[in-house]
Amino acid sequence: MNRLRPTGSLIAPPLDEPSRRAALAVSVLEGREHRAVTVPRTKVAGAMRLLSRRENAQVRAECRQAMAELNLAGPVVEGFTEWHEELAVRTLAIAVRSPDNHDAPLALLADWLECDDDQINALWEKYQDLEAELDPLGPNGPALSEADAAAIRDAAKKKALTLLMSYGSRKLALALITTAAPPPI
Repeated sequence: MNRLRPTGSLIAPPLDEPSRRAALAVSVLEGREHRAVTVPRTKVAGAMRLLSRRENAQVRAECRQAMAELNLAGPVVEGFTEWHEELAVRTLAIAVRSPDNHDAPLALLADWLECDDDQINALWEKYQDLEAELDPLGPNGPALSEADAAAIRDAAKKKALTLLMSYGSRKLALALITTAAPPPI
């Protein structure tokens, strides 16, 4: 049953847990960032986005299947050149969307397989650049403040484990790499 706010607008009833998760997923997916790209040596334009966790898992499973079909299965399959070739083309088939409709892929996997290596490699580099740009933990993420760095150093000197853990793994990692002595050359 809906209730009214003092302003007269409706207060929506609370969402159950599955509805709350679905609402989050929809808002995350709708909030994806896209970058304009053009397939090299063509006038074909698209919009590139990062793959979701589920899409990455799908791509990796498809790559493993493709490697098995080439009799290249095994624990080190991800080190093979063929793995990286499959990973790039399958990722791009999902990541590059229609410029007019970001819900639709620019082309099917079969079409991407017809592109030459230089076209795939150039777009793969753009994908990796987009990953680096949007990575919240990467070099473009928030820096460790001097106040946090000093507080972490102080907590480490005092061996205050609980206090150190309260800073979280990202801040602790940033503190560690900024205080670590470079290895001897």
